[in-house]
Amino acid sequence: MERAKQNHGGASPQKQSRNDNTKQGSAAAIARGSAFKIIYFTFAAIWIIAAVYVVGSLEGDNKAREQRIGEKTAELSRLSMESLELKRYLTDEYLPEYMEQVARDELNYADPNERIYYIVNE
Repeated sequence: MERAKQNHGGASPQKQSRNDNTKQGSAAAIARGSAFKIIYFTFAAIWIIAAVYVVGSLEGDNKAREQRIGEKTAELSRLSMESLELKRYLTDEYLPEYMEQVARDELNYADPNERIYYIVNE
């Protein structure tokens, strides 16, 4: 009879404990879900911050690269002109002129009756 009263009067203790376990399980699931959301949004925020940092550093690198490209372009232009001049001097026609220029500029030679003046900036 007790069983009949228990069955009619409410849930059995086993069913009640199952319901309690289900409620505790759903509360734990909700807690796990919210913990997952917190972790997910934390990682998302970290990725966004990292992306902004990388983009910002690349922009700064691009400016430095553009400046170096300009410097290298100017150096390339200067070296191209020097190369053309040296190619011109390699012909037999300009070889004496080249030898005289090297003697004056690099060896500080002068003609016998020639005076060399150096301009010194103060």
